[in-house]
Amino acid sequence: MLDRLIQDYLTASEKERAEFSEAAQKVSDLEEEAALIMKRAAARAKKKTDQAEHIREELRKKESVSWVDGVVRPLAIALGEAAGLQSKVSGPCGICCQVYITLCEDPTRSLLGQDHKTITLQPDFSEDGLVFRYETGEVTERFAKGTVGAMNGMNNVTEILPSSLDEILKLMRDVPSLRKAVGIEPDKGVFV
Repeated sequence: MLDRLIQDYLTASEKERAEFSEAAQKVSDLEEEAALIMKRAAARAKKKTDQAEHIREELRKKESVSWVDGVVRPLAIALGEAAGLQSKVSGPCGICCQVYITLCEDPTRSLLGQDHKTITLQPDFSEDGLVFRYETGEVTERFAKGTVGAMNGMNNVTEILPSSLDEILKLMRDVPSLRKAVGIEPDKGVFV
């Protein structure tokens, strides 16, 4: 009986060692496979990260669309052509991002020495998109003198800019040259 018990023990022990050895080999194989998968995944992840970084770099180099270049400058050119004058755009300036469209004979010369037309616009980025407002010439006292609001033209009343060139041209303010304003003869003054 002892021999049989010893034999049963040895058989069970051998079976257990074989199962343990087989399980250990499976664990080793699975860990190797997991390491390989992780290595491949890391390589794929690095590749994706590199692609994302390349795209990010391209976006950094790309110039963003500007409302001044995309809307105001083409509008100024069209207004100038409609009025038979040259156009000049200044700005944006101040908290309200005012831009100034000026129409004159020669935008390279000082505006003090020539008659010109002008309009001050402000972009209005609302939930519905972009609209432009123009300063009407009226002024409120919403902001006290000397405040940031007052110094940035936030007391100037604005209205929505119409879309018709003819209507916009009618809204533009005629500004005489300083020579005319102070009565200086064109060839006798110091202004250019």
